Amino acid sequence: MTDFLLIVSLLGTAAVGGVLGWLFARLRSQRRIIELSTTLELERRQAQANIHDLEKTFSALSSQALSRNNQTFLQLAPGIPQAISHTSQG
Repeated sequence: MTDFLLIVSLLGTAAVGGVLGWLFARLRSQRRIIELSTTLELERRQAQANIHDLEKTFSALSSQALSRNNQTFLQLAPGIPQAISHTSQG
């Protein structure tokens, strides 16, 4: 009878240990999932902010390039009719 009780108590202890180990591992993995989810959300927000900054920079640079192109065209435009008439006469 004592051998039976020893075996039952060993199996019970092993089962409780297994359950406690499983619960501990599950809690650790859930905590890790929460940490990774939080990190992912922060990185997504930072990426969106970076995209917004890049869009503003691109818009400003393209506007500046267009303005310079228009200024250059307007500076060169008065000579275009003369150049066309000179080549058509030649």
